[in-house]
Amino acid sequence: VFDRVYKEHFITKGEQIKLKSNEQMHSCCLQSPDDLEATYRKKTNVQTKGQTVNIVETANPENKLNLITDVSVKPLNVNDDTIINERIEKLKEKTPDIEELHSDGAYGSSENDKEFLRHEINHIQTAVKGNSKKVEIEISKPSESNNDEFIISCPYQRVQSEKTPKRFKASFDLNICSTCSLSSDCSALKMKKHRVYYFTEDNFLLSERLRRLREIPRERRFIRNNVEATIKEFTCRMPNKKLKVRGAYKAMLFAFNAAFGINFGRIYRMMAEKIKKQTIFSHCFAKYFFTLYFRIKEAVKLYKMVFSEKLLTSYA
Repeated sequence: VFDRVYKEHFITKGEQIKLKSNEQMHSCCLQSPDDLEATYRKKTNVQTKGQTVNIVETANPENKLNLITDVSVKPLNVNDDTIINERIEKLKEKTPDIEELHSDGAYGSSENDKEFLRHEINHIQTAVKGNSKKVEIEISKPSESNNDEFIISCPYQRVQSEKTPKRFKASFDLNICSTCSLSSDCSALKMKKHRVYYFTEDNFLLSERLRRLREIPRERRFIRNNVEATIKEFTCRMPNKKLKVRGAYKAMLFAFNAAFGINFGRIYRMMAEKIKKQTIFSHCFAKYFFTLYFRIKEAVKLYKMVFSEKLLTSYA
């Protein structure tokens, strides 16, 4: 451990020993002497050390029971989009009927778009990484077109793309652009004859992701919110947000056992609720049956009395 720390933090030149600068350090450097596999990550100004756990659960609003279907434990410095890319094929195997996968903005990438497309899964992101543009330029592809044909639309124009040696371009009418109130914020480049917008297939895939988010019904944009509650069911078992165990293998055991426990808890509560409803129904039915029985019995008794009195009167 000392040898590793020495090599990661110091540079030796002859008899001189120099401390490495922060820029020379990497996220795989030793973070703790009792966890040699822990890595470092800084996300939204929050610094963390250890491993990362990614969870996938069913989220169909029509399901009476939604369960965790996939758990993945990776080094903390592995990006979320890389992790989900490795799991897409497994998810399709586990849930063949999957049509949509909802995630936050960290899981989107052009590689994932291609993989989702291959498995016929619509990837819905609650947010998309990157700065939003002031002038939205949409890239679409006609259903009957080949891979080299795109339609590019801005708020005032719609043109067909042209292929260049390395990418694609769209040439907008400069006369229309010169009278556009949004021209100062437009990302298309001003040329002599046209205003040109350059893009790649990755830009098209990103545009498709944004389009899916816009077109999905509003009530289905928040389907993934429940996974935040599921994550809390994991972190509530971590005092001060720290695992009681160390090492990637033990972190994996913790994650899988926590998932088992959460799933069993959901199954138990559903079954208990079902039994409770059946018990209440049986109790109510029995109560109703006996009440009805005694009322019928009283009615029969009263009828016999009345009928007997009528007979006696007629005989008299």
